[in-house]
Amino acid sequence: GLDPLMQQEFLGLVREARADGRTIFLSSHVLSEVQRAADRVAILRAGRVVAAGTVSELRGRARQRGEVWFAGDVPAEALRDVPGLDTVLFDGHRFTAVLAGSIQPLLGVLAAHEVTSLLVEEPDLEDAFLELFEGAA
Repeated sequence: GLDPLMQQEFLGLVREARADGRTIFLSSHVLSEVQRAADRVAILRAGRVVAAGTVSELRGRARQRGEVWFAGDVPAEALRDVPGLDTVLFDGHRFTAVLAGSIQPLLGVLAAHEVTSLLVEEPDLEDAFLELFEGAA
């Protein structure tokens, strides 16, 4: 519930304490704030830890959204063979999908074609959190 100036001040104090070797426990539902302040994260559900690790490790578990524009036609057949792709859409020279796992197989396919634009959204901590709780109602 801090305003942006106080939030910066708070995060600065956390960084100072961390630099001094101290451990700070922070409980928050504001995951963007946790992502900026924390080295390690534990996610709780019903009082139990359901995931723990560094911010990078947890973010790395989340799926990535990507959009690729090709100079020519989308190589649909080659892209269909890429493991981990979901929510695939072919639209003219544009290809969009959600990727779970390594991006390397996708990059291998893209390297064989003329790509004019590539956007891969890096997942944040909120994406990782939401995926952990998908269908857990």
